[in-house]
Amino acid sequence: MHGELESDIARNLRGIFTEILQVEVPSDGAGLVSNGLIDSLALVELLFEIEKRFEVTVDFERLETHDFETLEAIEELIVRSPTSQPAVLQTQAGWSKSSPAPPP
Repeated sequence: MHGELESDIARNLRGIFTEILQVEVPSDGAGLVSNGLIDSLALVELLFEIEKRFEVTVDFERLETHDFETLEAIEELIVRSPTSQPAVLQTQAGWSKSSPAPPP
């Protein structure tokens, strides 16, 4: 899913992994948790960054390990968050909080 087919959300997530967690996400969709690429501390950091960058609230009571196995699973977690609509729409429109301004 790397390249043109990757969504803006997935690209932002890949940036979190690379910049914050210092983890290179495998392009083959290998399990991030099951293969030991991220641990419990990294999951806490990941959740903090997701809530901050995508302006969503993650429901911790409903989280499952499989929610973090792939970028696609994490993206689905963001999209299904009840608070995700404004941030997800803005991200999909091609800008993020780090961009200068949203498109008109």
